[in-house]
Amino acid sequence: MSNPTNKFKEGSKWLLIVAFVGLLWLPTLDVFFGLDKAPAPNERRKPAEFPKFEASGEGLKRYVTGLEQYFNDHFGFRKRLIRWNNRWKKSWFKDSSMVDVITGKEEWLYFSGGRMIDLYRGTKVLSEEDLQSWQNLLEGRRDWLAERGIQYVFVIPPTKQSVYPEYLPDWLEPGPFTTIDQFVKHMTANTTVEIVDLRGPLIERKGVGPDRVFLHTDSHWNMLGGFFGYQTVIERLQKIFPDMQPLSLDQFEKYYDDKPGGDLATMMGQENTLIERGDISLAPIASLPKFETRVLTNLFNKKWAKYAEPIHTVNPSATRKAVVFRDSFTGNLIPFLGYHFNEIYYIWQYNWNKAFIEEVKPDIVMDIMVEAYFNQTDPREMKVLDEKPEITRASHNQ
Repeated sequence: MSNPTNKFKEGSKWLLIVAFVGLLWLPTLDVFFGLDKAPAPNERRKPAEFPKFEASGEGLKRYVTGLEQYFNDHFGFRKRLIRWNNRWKKSWFKDSSMVDVITGKEEWLYFSGGRMIDLYRGTKVLSEEDLQSWQNLLEGRRDWLAERGIQYVFVIPPTKQSVYPEYLPDWLEPGPFTTIDQFVKHMTANTTVEIVDLRGPLIERKGVGPDRVFLHTDSHWNMLGGFFGYQTVIERLQKIFPDMQPLSLDQFEKYYDDKPGGDLATMMGQENTLIERGDISLAPIASLPKFETRVLTNLFNKKWAKYAEPIHTVNPSATRKAVVFRDSFTGNLIPFLGYHFNEIYYIWQYNWNKAFIEEVKPDIVMDIMVEAYFNQTDPREMKVLDEKPEITRASHNQ
């Protein structure tokens, strides 16, 4: 009669053997099937390329050395293991040396989180299903608004690497296209939703030194970049509202000031050593009409995060209303868009509050979503969130 304990021990041994062999094969399976979906780590260098075979003695040595370097940079589950290692170092030993910041040429800093490296190299792409989901989301929003006589525009401000790729380190090479390239091409070919891609206009108007349009030590555009973005948005809105005319740069005074380092310098703990030199501010000349800017801390009876509270601008000399669903990049559009609308509500979220839109009855709704957040947003989830009812009574008179 067999002993159940012995059977259990024997089964455990075989299970351990199978698990061990499976773990040995996992890296190889990843090489062939791409099982590791972790984002590429920020290693501040270009991964080794597969070497070319050379028949000579020295060439053969270089080939063997190159094979080893290639394997070290591409073995299975390497990306996942590096990220686990960095996470554990930060959690257990408080080592933050691997922050999501890339130091480029001339001390330009770039945010490398949100799969920026994969996106820039073109190794992360949108599927046809993804593109169709974006089309469905934006067409659904446009059509819902159209039924109520409201216009719709989707605006994409660029990330820093799209406008100033020349200051990225040499090891970070661009891919053939980005997800925004895919999106804009698909939407242009398949729908009439108004898409405003601000990459081209910013690239055309960008300067260097004090006339740059992005901050050196921050992930955001500066006030001059925001102004050029504003001009492009108003130029596109002229298709809807022909009487709108963008203001010109000579209607503002330029001021330059040194400030503590921005969000990327802060992530590195160097905001007091990496100074933002010559940050530009634009002040309106006296002849421009003034408009009021208020923070609505209790809009939707909701507790908002600091610096993300809704903003309401009122301009008695203008007509029309707008609702803008936005992110942090809209901050440098707010000082300019208010010249063209009697009222604008800026709401720091991407999902819509349809009841609030119906309450305000705007002439136009704008989605302003920076390129980096576009790459992290699932349009299918957004479509579901759009349909969820929210508390809508706003405390307008705060």
